Amino acid sequence: MRLDKTWESPRWVVAGAFLLLAVSVQGCTDPTSFAPACPVSEIVPDAGDITRWRGSGHDVTDMALSGKITGVKADCFAGEKPGTIRARVQVQLTLNRGPAASGRSANVQYFVAVTRGQNILDKAVYPIQATFPPNVDTLSFTGEEVNLVFPTPKGVSGPDYTVEYGFQLSPDELAANRARDK
Repeated sequence: MRLDKTWESPRWVVAGAFLLLAVSVQGCTDPTSFAPACPVSEIVPDAGDITRWRGSGHDVTDMALSGKITGVKADCFAGEKPGTIRARVQVQLTLNRGPAASGRSANVQYFVAVTRGQNILDKAVYPIQATFPPNVDTLSFTGEEVNLVFPTPKGVSGPDYTVEYGFQLSPDELAANRARDK
């Protein structure tokens, strides 16, 4: 019995090796091939909402503005460079104009921070300019897309990092939130 061994010709060996290399490299560089373990995403409890008052009163009639971070849109991918994870995040929030508001505009800021353990590695603050149309007292926003890259050297993975979100509060606003939550 005679076997056809044309596949052993140098041309087929080179072509087969190239095809095998192309398939294996595609699996390593295609960011959709295997989803990496993503960083933890967390709204900071003491900074997840904001209330601003007119004067020193804290009655509902004294409320000028309230807001809440309602969610976070996030996804992650293998980074473009080996040993990295890339994430895209967008903060979602709602603002309510209170009865004591002096105008139809309000400015708030929220932050996106990256931590590892107890260390803050990076933090950025983003402004929101809200203009309430007539007869509208509630607005919802989706913040700008924030792109993050996390190094993942050997022994480090996405869940070793936490991406934290919250309103950038004044010291008085933060103290009021902490007192309320006790």
